[in-house]
Amino acid sequence: MLKGQWNVTTIVIGGEILVTLAIAVWRWFFFRYQITPDTITIQRGLIAKKTSHIPRHNIQTIQQRQWFFFKPLHVLELQIETSGHEGSTPEAVLPGVPESVLAQLAVPTTSQSVEVQNDLSYQINASDLTQYALTSLGIFPILAAIFWLFGRLDDLLPKTWFTQAQAQLLMLGTVVIVGLGILLLLFGLLISFLREIQRYYHFTLQQTDHQLVTERGFFQRNQVSVATSKIQALRFSQNVLRQGLKITTIQALTASNAAADEQDKDLVLIPVIKTPVALPTIKRFVDWVPQPSPAVTLVPPRTRWRYARNVILGNAVVIGLLFAVTGQWHAPIWWLLAFIWLVIAGGLGRYAARQGQMGMSDTLLVAQVGHLFGRTRYLIPKAKIQSVEIRQPVLLRHQFAHVVINVRHGNSNQIVRVNYLPKAFAQSVWQWYAPSLPNKNLD
Repeated sequence: MLKGQWNVTTIVIGGEILVTLAIAVWRWFFFRYQITPDTITIQRGLIAKKTSHIPRHNIQTIQQRQWFFFKPLHVLELQIETSGHEGSTPEAVLPGVPESVLAQLAVPTTSQSVEVQNDLSYQINASDLTQYALTSLGIFPILAAIFWLFGRLDDLLPKTWFTQAQAQLLMLGTVVIVGLGILLLLFGLLISFLREIQRYYHFTLQQTDHQLVTERGFFQRNQVSVATSKIQALRFSQNVLRQGLKITTIQALTASNAAADEQDKDLVLIPVIKTPVALPTIKRFVDWVPQPSPAVTLVPPRTRWRYARNVILGNAVVIGLLFAVTGQWHAPIWWLLAFIWLVIAGGLGRYAARQGQMGMSDTLLVAQVGHLFGRTRYLIPKAKIQSVEIRQPVLLRHQFAHVVINVRHGNSNQIVRVNYLPKAFAQSVWQWYAPSLPNKNLD
């Protein structure tokens, strides 16, 4: 019986591999492209033919990927992003093209070594990369995946194997089970560490002809190029661990999905850098970055408790609904867990309030927001702001206001919102952005 099960599994897996290979060969065989000085034309398909014309001036980013086994062959994959399409997929993908195509697009090849002697070059060092990998919160999704896999073992393995494993585990005792849990945690940390190390292995940032070019990766070299004029904003991110170590990640927001393999689809310009030198370093590559940063207005201390109140109320509603659905009203342990959860939620709300701030210079807006286990700071050129909204709490309309900034981000919109700022400051933001337009809500 077990042998028959394994034979069926082998046939299914082998069939899936063959179908995948057949589809890939079919797509490659009926794929054509042409590059002219003004346009990139792509033709694909046999039965349902599709032709795409991409004006080169609409290109936001060009991403190239090259697995290590393709490097000797000088073959790579190109992903071209524009701001004029919908969805998360690239506007165009050129699979298995020679590196000579990059010369036609005026993009450096992944086989070219990046010289770090130039003032407009940056290369990550081993110490910073190690700190970055050790402080990654990527262990949480990894542990979630491991627990999900364990939960599916009874479906993936024969029933007799699963039952025997359960019986053996129960016989080991509590100490051994706790030890296995610690080993599982260490395994998750190791996987998270190695994933970040290979992702940003030999990371470099270089500026060439008003283009920023990043290159990284161990098994797969990934290079992305973007014109500095296409950058909508800069994002400086820190989780709580990196705040303690005073290190920051710098990303560029563009009007395309600049880096499809990143969690938030944004182009990482510098994965990790000491916070005190972050601004002067990135200013070498992006000339509109201010030095020093504009003065900012903080969320007033007397109103920060409202952040915590809003978070607690929102979570209390969710907990109440869960109690109503599960019927656990009479279990003291669930009330204790709910109380602990609300205390943590209130603390996170208080933390977010302490991070909230905003300021302006003549040509740029800076805003910082707090979120779950971290904070994010934005530098946004005035010319790149899509809109500014001023929202006022009903009961506090004469004292405070919420300022909402909208920026083009990928194929959608990035909302930067700081709540409970002084009303006078909100008025100054409106006058700074739209001095000729009245706002009745602020009069």
